[in-house]
Amino acid sequence: PEYDTLHISSNLLAYQQALAMIENVQRFLWGCLILILILSVIIIGILYLHELLEREKEFGILLALGEKKERILLQFLGEIFIVMAGAAIIGAAIARILLFMTGKVFASRWGIEGNVPLDIRSIAVLFCCNLLIAVLLVAAASAVLFRQKTKRMLEKGE
Repeated sequence: PEYDTLHISSNLLAYQQALAMIENVQRFLWGCLILILILSVIIIGILYLHELLEREKEFGILLALGEKKERILLQFLGEIFIVMAGAAIIGAAIARILLFMTGKVFASRWGIEGNVPLDIRSIAVLFCCNLLIAVLLVAAASAVLFRQKTKRMLEKGE
């Protein structure tokens, strides 16, 4: 009688609309990510160059005392690495909070349950990319800085 036939109903149109909206948001977020990465590389490059030039006299003193240029650059890269590691930890914590809040919004608005996982591999890849960018920017900035003679570096700021 009633149980002889099985009826499955679904709202395919609502599903397709939600999927299209999610895909549009995803494209928009990828565009924002690329724009943010480009702008951050420019800003970080300017900051690294400014930091190196501000410390020009310090580097001149170290060179006058016989320190090798490579060791000075390694020290500067070490400082940048420590700052980047702290920033990555803070960024991962903020991302986790935002992902949790996003999951709650989806659950309340569209009834989609679930939490978006924080992919550690993606964080590691982004961290390595940022480290590579930092190395390249420091190398470029140091090429400008270490082209000068030690005497001229020591005269700066007087």
